Amino acid sequence: MKRHHDATRPEPFEPTPIPEHHRPRRPVADLVVGESVWYRDQRYWLERVPESWDASCMVRISSDRILPDRVPPKDRVSFCVHADHVTKAPVTRNPYGRQPTKKAVDRREMNRKEGTRDNGDTVAVILRQAHTLDDVYRLTAKHLGVKEADLRAKYGRLNPGQQRMNCGNRLRGAHKRGLLKLN
Repeated sequence: MKRHHDATRPEPFEPTPIPEHHRPRRPVADLVVGESVWYRDQRYWLERVPESWDASCMVRISSDRILPDRVPPKDRVSFCVHADHVTKAPVTRNPYGRQPTKKAVDRREMNRKEGTRDNGDTVAVILRQAHTLDDVYRLTAKHLGVKEADLRAKYGRLNPGQQRMNCGNRLRGAHKRGLLKLN
């Protein structure tokens, strides 16, 4: 009868090397613990990054902000994903403050490509046609049914940006109350 300790010991575990086609495209140094990333259009923070892609292709991301050299919070949602499935997320001047959502970043990028700076609502689209302050007053007077001279008398003391803003706000208020239909 053979005893258990006499049995041959199994070979030590050696992980199989990661095939080249499974390795992430970016270098490991691009990902830093605590950095903000997008995963499936949601913002996450990197919790753990391997030292090299030889060890693993997976990075651990967390729903809560992870600060380097600190213990992560216990109530966080944390999971591993392939490193190619995350992309770096833009960060505001204060990396610990509130950060923009994916939708806000995409909207800003689209506005930049279109060359617009407004919020894209109905009134803003109509005011895009106005290239001068005279055009703004003319459009506002037409849609509100008031005299252009009355608008100029009321807002003429303001700077041009404030005049345009007030005309837009008057149009938005009337549109919100249902007093005019803007197409």
